[in-house]
Amino acid sequence: MKKGFTILEMIIVLTIVALLYLLTIPNIQQKKEIIDNKGCEIWIRHVVVPGITQNDKYLYKLGEFIGTLKHVKALDVLPYHTMGAVKYQNLGMKYPLDGVRPLEKQEAIAAREVIKEGIRAARKKLKEKKWNFIS
Repeated sequence: MKKGFTILEMIIVLTIVALLYLLTIPNIQQKKEIIDNKGCEIWIRHVVVPGITQNDKYLYKLGEFIGTLKHVKALDVLPYHTMGAVKYQNLGMKYPLDGVRPLEKQEAIAAREVIKEGIRAARKKLKEKKWNFIS
């Protein structure tokens, strides 16, 4: 049984998160609306990598975006680990994240809280906007 994530899987997750974050691209907004309108449940998985995705400002912004989604089933905030380094070494390849320390569990928990703050802020804003529209 496979344990952990490969660097390719992590890059894919980070790429998806980065694309979702870029709301200024109309195509992303259009896909978000399609997902919302079809009622597709989604599961957000975000890997927190020290020095790369461990940034409160961007984690909060990610939360704000997630807060606009209607059908989020779950949010997983995953701590970066170095388990994939051995695979690269066995293949004779340089590990792209060599020197990046693994994230502590408590740091991942803190990152999740920042994302949740952004989610709550976005949902509060949406409720206020809806209330102002009705009034």
